[in-house]
Amino acid sequence: MAFAYTNSKGQTYYLHGREVELNNDQTRTIYFFAKDRREGVLDSVPSGWQVMEGRNALPVLSKEGSERRNGSGSGSKRSGSRGRGKRGNS
Repeated sequence: MAFAYTNSKGQTYYLHGREVELNNDQTRTIYFFAKDRREGVLDSVPSGWQVMEGRNALPVLSKEGSERRNGSGSGSKRSGSRGRGKRGNS
């Protein structure tokens, strides 16, 4: 039986997994949700992962124990130097 998740808007999504080949010839499993059952549908959430809802109620997989940021949810790694390069002041 496929793993189904119903979000806060009442829409049901099914969890899928697919093996993809990366540019360095390694393979990795990607996980995604779809509104219909497709090839690669999974029966359960993989070990070490949990289902969370994004800002627009779309389900996403997150590593267990990882905290979600409050706010905009942009995963930017910048340290506040937006728009400033390595050039000197002119």
